Amino acid sequence: MQLTGQSYLNIFPESDTKFFCDVVDAQISFQADAAGKTKSLTLHQNGANQVAKKISDVEPGEKAAAKVDVKIYDAYAGKYELASNVIFTVQRQGDRLMVQLTGQPFFEVFPETETKFFYKVVDAQLTFVKDDKGGVKALILHQNGLNQEAKRVK
Repeated sequence: MQLTGQSYLNIFPESDTKFFCDVVDAQISFQADAAGKTKSLTLHQNGANQVAKKISDVEPGEKAAAKVDVKIYDAYAGKYELASNVIFTVQRQGDRLMVQLTGQPFFEVFPETETKFFYKVVDAQLTFVKDDKGGVKALILHQNGLNQEAKRVK
């Protein structure tokens, strides 16, 4: 299971409709309609019970990375300020582009085009923005319906 903006976590069955997570104190229960089709789930965590309606029967597909010259990753390496004390750190590690947001681990991002990248661990994308001379001046985080610009600071 994955909550938007967080990593996937394994859940384990207690029954046909009740599951638990072993890395955080949380349980999930699924509710079905009269025909037995799942209609919602409830997250039981920190004394709260949050209901989430099912919005799709389609599992998210995994995007395929585009083939790009990994040398372009060098131009993206640096630091980008999203907000005060919230920094994206971008590094090339061999043939991989790794991105870290303050307080989080580094995650690999995968090319969709030469300037657009996507995460596989969360539903988020990054677009690198170039200036008139072709230098990278910013990145844009596309997540949860928002487009947030982080200006290059280093």
